[in-house]
Amino acid sequence: MKLGTLLLTALIVFTSCVTNPPNNPIEVKNFERVFITANIHGAEIFVDDISTGKVTPDTVSVEVGERVIKIVKENFDPSVKTISVVKGAKLSVEFILSAAQTNKIVLIEDFANVSCDPCVVSNQILHSIEKYTYDSKKLVVIKYPTNFPSSSDPFFFETAQNSTTRINLYNILFVPTIYVDGILKPLPQDSTEIKNKIAERLNETAKFEITVSDSIDGNTVFIKTKVRAIDITGLDMNEFILHNVLTETNIEFSSPPGSNGETKFYNVMRDMLPNYNGETLNGLVSEQTIEFNYQTQISSNWSISNINTVAFIQNKNTKEVLQAGSTF
Repeated sequence: MKLGTLLLTALIVFTSCVTNPPNNPIEVKNFERVFITANIHGAEIFVDDISTGKVTPDTVSVEVGERVIKIVKENFDPSVKTISVVKGAKLSVEFILSAAQTNKIVLIEDFANVSCDPCVVSNQILHSIEKYTYDSKKLVVIKYPTNFPSSSDPFFFETAQNSTTRINLYNILFVPTIYVDGILKPLPQDSTEIKNKIAERLNETAKFEITVSDSIDGNTVFIKTKVRAIDITGLDMNEFILHNVLTETNIEFSSPPGSNGETKFYNVMRDMLPNYNGETLNGLVSEQTIEFNYQTQISSNWSISNINTVAFIQNKNTKEVLQAGSTF
């Protein structure tokens, strides 16, 4: 009896020793301090794509091994370096930031009507150009509805005062009419001429950078537009106006709202903020950034997911549009 008990006890002890997992050693991570500097102060420092919460110049704690350091600052191109961090070694890394190149964005303003037969072709051409030839980093389009040839265009009635102001600015007498950057007027049915005019304007040096963002809360859209003057030497800023245009795209009807048979419309102007007069840019100087904030109500018959904002800077005397930007 005692021998059986002894054997059973030994078996339990042996089994317990076999099934208990071995203790895992605790991995010790080694870190070293790395001094990060750059030709531009205030650039945010990232290690392996994770922000350190610090900006140049500063010292950061970096795990030993091969690491990717990146620094980022607004209006500059990001700079990235891969470094090898060795235990016990002192390391200093210097970055050179280059100013980001701001490209010219061209604005097309298209005047059309739901009962304008030639508008069908020009609408198709513009939609094709912005979809397949130029993206929103090079081109933005606004369609202004007119009250001719049909006085019952539903888009015009929703924003009659805004549309009338733009019609009068360019003295629009017939549709379709297209203006490229406010000063070039290609034939609306000639895709080659339209593309050539766009290309001509893309060669212009950008004097401004426009950054537009928006958010929607319920039936209210909130818009933030930032304007940065790059080099406006020689420009009289009293002559320039910032316009913000709320647009809706991919508007589709089950039956044509006019007589030309169209049922789908793109980039239709819905509102202008703060109004059709725009904002003056008096006092703006080179390398200065100013911010404008707006909000407006969204009509119940608009599709929230298709709402975008286009902003552009225009000379009120010559009508030339020097820069555009959008949320597209």
